[in-house]
Amino acid sequence: MTIVLLIAKIIQGYQGYKQECRKEDDLLVKQKIIEELTSLRSMITQFTNEKENSTSLNKEVKPVKNNIDEFIQEIEYSLSGHTYPFFSSQCSVGSHQLKQLRKMDLSLLNKTNDLITYFEEMQQQDDKQNELVQFLRRFNQKISNLRSEFKQRTTLIKKIN
Repeated sequence: MTIVLLIAKIIQGYQGYKQECRKEDDLLVKQKIIEELTSLRSMITQFTNEKENSTSLNKEVKPVKNNIDEFIQEIEYSLSGHTYPFFSSQCSVGSHQLKQLRKMDLSLLNKTNDLITYFEEMQQQDDKQNELVQFLRRFNQKISNLRSEFKQRTTLIKKIN
């Protein structure tokens, strides 16, 4: 199955950055990531509300939530419209560059979904305080890694002209 079809299974309406719909496809990818991150943040809030008031747990949850919030803001304020040549219908983009961008999109979408799965699995395990704190630290690192990958995507779009 092609990358475009894999992404289209995740995002209805995704076209694979055809020349006339690059802006729309970019927006669809970003909206899906934001939707998943918002859902994840809600899950974390619900989870912590169900736990006893634990200072160490709350201390670890706050940076995770902040990291998610900052990531959402980065996505919302990232490149869009016709700011860069890539978004112009006049711009001819090589197939290698499009393939690279599609691979990045698929990776971001899969890793965002993996974060949700990872968090759901953690919820099913014993809730020993020390293990939860360690989990949240690793989880926050995974979010930071995803943010870095999104920045690489933005850099790639800037370079396409």
